Amino acid sequence: MIHLFLHISKTHNYYYTVNKQTDLQGRIKNANKTYFMLQRFLKNKNISKKLKLRLKNTTIDITLTYASETWIQTETKQMNTFEKKVYRRILGPVYDNKKEKWRILTYKEIYAVVKKLTITETIRLNR
Repeated sequence: MIHLFLHISKTHNYYYTVNKQTDLQGRIKNANKTYFMLQRFLKNKNISKKLKLRLKNTTIDITLTYASETWIQTETKQMNTFEKKVYRRILGPVYDNKKEKWRILTYKEIYAVVKKLTITETIRLNR
């Protein structure tokens, strides 16, 4: 009887872990769909960066963090990578005067410009 209980417990934990990982991947997939629906606005040079950041915060972040209170915080790298991709699209490249060429913003430069917590830190604080 005890052996059966341990087996069921392991199966339940495995199912719970796999289900949460697929839920996180599904959230990232849905946020990515939202991101690609907004590409026309994010690429538009006539729309200010401030408005693009508000658009990201109100649509993409909400889609990504929906029901995040129930997640196990093990796979944060995927969310941070996705968030950096969106910020780099919005902020665009910068010209490096020393090397005399264009380059993408680094992780630290992004959050210095945006002045906002990362998506994982925001989720952690909302718990």
